[in-house]
Amino acid sequence: MSFAGRYLDLLPSPVLPAQYQQMLTALLATGNFNALYLDQQRTVVDRALKLHTGYARTGESPTLRPVARFAAQAVASELRFLGR
Repeated sequence: MSFAGRYLDLLPSPVLPAQYQQMLTALLATGNFNALYLDQQRTVVDRALKLHTGYARTGESPTLRPVARFAAQAVASELRFLGR
């Protein structure tokens, strides 16, 4: 998968995006870490589900579409565990 990701230029950036840096900063400052962490996880996992589901349906790479389908199933399970 790493080779396919490099070939298609789909590897993630080594720099944390600003919105995720803000989430980390909020976690460090909160008085209710557990509740905020769970809320943030629900948001991030929901985004991941949409990403993988979308790629599984319309992704450019026939090699990566089945990987995205598998990932979507795993992420959906995690989202159910988180209460969504």
